[in-house]
Amino acid sequence: NAKDAESIRARLEKGESFEDLAKRFSKCPSKSKGGNLGWFGRGDMVPEFEKACFEGKTGDIVGPVKTEFGYHIIKIVGQKRGRPENFLRTIKCAPPAPGRGAGPFRGRSSSG
Repeated sequence: NAKDAESIRARLEKGESFEDLAKRFSKCPSKSKGGNLGWFGRGDMVPEFEKACFEGKTGDIVGPVKTEFGYHIIKIVGQKRGRPENFLRTIKCAPPAPGRGAGPFRGRSSSG
């Protein structure tokens, strides 16, 4: 929920490890990998998630971002110059909506 996401964001701002917090709190299958979602391009994510990611820059922590899948805190780990791709980690703070997948990806699993 939003309160949990804000609480985790505050912990990140105090210097706690994104990867450790993802492993502990995330509801996304990527939690076992510290929230690692890997590289993705435009059109791979739901619009709210994608917009937040591509408006940030490498090193930014973005969110909480609300999508149909829950609230997400996103760390932009890398960006490819000249190509619309980002490398991300995420902490998802809500279970998926009934009948939906576990993450913000369009047409592929969020497990890696």
